[in-house]
Amino acid sequence: MDFKDVFALNHLRCEIAFQKALQLWQSEPKLFGVGCPHCGSLNFKKYSFELGKQRYICKDCQRRFTERPRFECSCIIPGKSTNCHTCPRFQEFLATMCQYVDELRELSVEELQSLTRQ
Repeated sequence: MDFKDVFALNHLRCEIAFQKALQLWQSEPKLFGVGCPHCGSLNFKKYSFELGKQRYICKDCQRRFTERPRFECSCIIPGKSTNCHTCPRFQEFLATMCQYVDELRELSVEELQSLTRQ
């Protein structure tokens, strides 16, 4: 097997993994940076103002945190937007895709091609 065959095989694995991970991707917008960064709770209150930034305290875990930027992910296809590399949702997508690629490493070329036909 020469390098072109290896490259084509890896490309096929990545394409199958991308399609499989894309099925799990939800096109609903998701908001990030809203809750407590430690426990995810939305039960917090203002605590102080320090170095020009609002500080909060979580009423559930009692941890303090600084105001966090809020952003919304509304990508239909992951990776198309220039902001995807900073999106936690995209990072989850990449981890899922890597897991699928690892699962496909044991399959032969014929098995991979039969998966693409499906």
